Formats: sequence, structure tokens, C-alpha cells
Amino acid sequence: MPMQESFIFITLQQLHGSMRRIALLVPFRGVESLAARQLLRSLMRFSSELGIDVVGNPIQDVRSPYEKSYYDRLSFILLRKLRTLERLAIASRKYDIIIIPYTTSFLQPLNEFDAKIAVKIVKLLIKSLANKSVILYVYDSPVLQRIITGNRVPWYAVEAEKQLFKIADIIITFNKYFKNYLHDMYGISKDNIIEFQILDDYVSFIPPQHKKVSKPRKIVWIGNLSNIKNFPANILHQKINFLIYGYGKPTFLFEGNISYKGLILEEERLVQDISSADFGLLYYGSRISSYLMFGTSMKFSTYIVSGLPVITTLDSIYPSAVVKSFNVGWVLPSIDQLGEFIEGLDEEEYNNVRRNVIILSHKIRRGYFFKKALRESLKKIL
Repeated sequence: MPMQESFIFITLQQLHGSMRRIALLVPFRGVESLAARQLLRSLMRFSSELGIDVVGNPIQDVRSPYEKSYYDRLSFILLRKLRTLERLAIASRKYDIIIIPYTTSFLQPLNEFDAKIAVKIVKLLIKSLANKSVILYVYDSPVLQRIITGNRVPWYAVEAEKQLFKIADIIITFNKYFKNYLHDMYGISKDNIIEFQILDDYVSFIPPQHKKVSKPRKIVWIGNLSNIKNFPANILHQKINFLIYGYGKPTFLFEGNISYKGLILEEERLVQDISSADFGLLYYGSRISSYLMFGTSMKFSTYIVSGLPVITTLDSIYPSAVVKSFNVGWVLPSIDQLGEFIEGLDEEEYNNVRRNVIILSHKIRRGYFFKKALRESLKKIL
């Protein structure tokens, strides 16, 4: 076992010789995206493995927007905030260090009602957490996404995020670009920001070590079906079998080389299903790709733990950098070159890259990046 990974099997208390009590807070009953739901469940597992208490019920508190739910009502938003505050108050009395994932359950700054309540709640949090250490795990920013895509950002959204980020002693986030954003936008000291690089994704499924490439090649794409309109028209008509998973109306997908595989809510079943393909495609169109300077998506991690090399494009700045850094796929100058590239790829090169995918999949599945960033954060606090 490599030395740099050995710490993930040791509890944080053993590692630091500290008896300070640590908790991961699960915000009260949120309606999460599929990606956020899987990430939260993964963080809960990895935290437990490190001897960290999980405050909250992972079954009740992490929900999918595709499940029947009434939790989007304004009255419930207020109840959710109050219950989250109650949970935080309990955690602040019992624990010395509290890890808070920044999710739409904890704060949805683009909702005026939600954000204004949140600002007031955060002020109460500052008082209740005055003698506690707070680590904020930030993997997304609705405010930043609106800025990047050219939409108007309400003042209350900026203020709500600012208040939230200010309560943290340490912020864990993706990369140097996100770090610079937090520093420039909210005045957060770079010394207090730790980079985690990649989203971890726990699944029990382990892809096979060796694999033959299909003929014709099979490539998986996961996401909102409405985003397929951003694909160049010729891409979906090449000598490739496209396997499309996601939500939306698949009315345009019933063609010979395109198979709509539906929406699979269970991550274990999803990774097993897509593992029979050859590649995972990470492509959104140029507008959304600009936001990917600030991180990569759960789709990337899902492809990797399924054993699929990733294909992306240069305009997805950070995902393309990660693909190159770990040598787990290929970066194309343009999506227009997809068909030609895949047809010309030989099996030897494919399997050389896939070996790196298997190595990275072990790290992602075991929570390596979260645990490493958390370890660095605690060194600054303890």
C-alpha cells in the first residue's frame, strides 16, 4: 500500500492524537440533485470510516428531486432552515469541529425567501459556533454558475453566500480557480482554503481489470436530455453507439445508433450498467463548459468508478486538466473530432489508459481526495 494512502485507514483521532470531537452535518431533509445525493452519501460513509460522527439521517435527509416530495413549498423551506439551525445548535454543544457540506439543503441563495432567511440564520450560527471550528466543504456555487453563464445575480444571493463562507475556519474546494474566486469575491484568505481536486464517489462495484473494446465503440453520456441540443448535429450520427442516461423527454433519441437507457436513480445499478460501455463522454456545450474551469462533475467520478476512460474537450478547462494529469482519458480540441478519434483508437492504447482509470477508481471509491483534504484542514485547526 502506498504510504500517501495509508492514512485513510486510520481514524483522525489516532492520526492527530486528539480527542476533539468531530461531526459531519447533514442538512435537514433537502431535495438534492442525483449527483449531490450520491456525494453526500459518500461523504457520510467516508466520515464514518474516519471515526467522525454523522449528524443527521442519511435516508431521510438526502432525497432526489425525482422522488415524490412536497419539500419545495415555501413553508417547508422555513421549517427546513429552522430544523437545520436546531441540528447545528445541538452539534455545536456536543462537537468541537463541524464539517458542513454546502448543498441546496443548507442554502439555496438564488431563492430570495431561502436566502434572506439563511442570512439571518447564519448570523445566529456565528454566535452559536463562536467557540467551534467549522470546515465548509464547497463543491458548487449557484452564484458563480450564474455569473459564468451571464445571468443576473441578485444581491441577496451574493450576501447569503458571503455570510456562509465567512463562518468557516477552513473551506475545502476543488482547485486554484475556485480558491481565487472565493478570495476575490468574498475576501476569504487563501491560507484557509484547501483544494480537494476530485469528487469522491463510493460504490461497492469494482470494474474488471481487463476489457475488450466494442465494435462499434460504445460511449456513455449522462445528464439532462435538454443539454443534448448543445451537441453538434453530426455527432449523434457517426459510427458510434451512444448510450444516453438521464432525465427529460427522449423524443429525439429513437435512432439506430442512439439508445436511451432511462433514468437510473440507484448509483450501484447505474455504474454496473454503464461499465459494459467503452468510454464516458463529459461534454456540455461551450456555455456550461466555462463553469467547469472551477471543478469537475460527479459524472466524471461515476465514469471512473465504472472503469470507463473519459473523453472531454479543451473548453472544459479543469476536467481536461484532470484527465491529462491522471492519464485517464483523452482531451479533444473539438467535439466534432469524436467519431474520427474513436474509430482510430487501437485497443493497446485504450487498455494502457484504462489501467490508470482502474487505479484512480480505487482512490475515488475509498474517499482518498476528501480524506486527504480533511486531513490537511485538521492540521491547520488542531
